[in-house]
Amino acid sequence: MAAYTDYVCESREITESEYAMLKSIEEIRTDEAVTAAIDEYTMQLMEGGLL
Repeated sequence: MAAYTDYVCESREITESEYAMLKSIEEIRTDEAVTAAIDEYTMQLMEGGLL
């Protein structure tokens, strides 16, 4: 098998404030997903005549 020579690893350390920002973004996305799921479930109940 030929040697694999085109691999490049890109990484860096992040600061505590950058980490906190990334965690905040994850929480926002989670909240949006929960809201979307609730809205979809409510719509299903409305279409089924339960609401």
